Amino acid sequence: MEFNDPLSALRDIHLPEPPGFWPPAPGWFILILLTLAVALYVAYWWHHRYGKLRRLQKLALADLNTIQQHYAETHDAQQAAEQLNQLLKRLALSFYPRTDVASLQGSAWLDFLSSHAKAIHQEAAQILITAPYQKQVNTDVNPLFDAVTQWIKQLTPDLQKRNPHGQ
Repeated sequence: MEFNDPLSALRDIHLPEPPGFWPPAPGWFILILLTLAVALYVAYWWHHRYGKLRRLQKLALADLNTIQQHYAETHDAQQAAEQLNQLLKRLALSFYPRTDVASLQGSAWLDFLSSHAKAIHQEAAQILITAPYQKQVNTDVNPLFDAVTQWIKQLTPDLQKRNPHGQ
């Protein structure tokens, strides 16, 4: 009689396959979603803060170019200075509270412009505050065009001071 050894039929220990990469543990899904949420928030914040500035700068520079072309045709320095002053005021009102900007004129207006971008040099500043109120202006406003261009390009508003309605 043959005796079969039952232990001889056993196989050696088999280890399970190592776990695969996918699907990750639930914690990884949470981390991915959190990272995506933070990235979207940063993109929204960046666009909100700097997108409006870039769009308004582009529009203001286009308006400035129109004013400059009109001045080149008419040589009306009084009208050009008045339009440049209005352009600066509209741009400032787009970013700062109306109560801080609307009533400014003369040296207070120049101080405001200087405090929110590079200072406008003295010759251009005098043209800006005096030419719109004179009947006849016999001065070259090209330095004012250069100063306004620089002011628009260097504008970096402090959006925390802005009121929530953008007025």
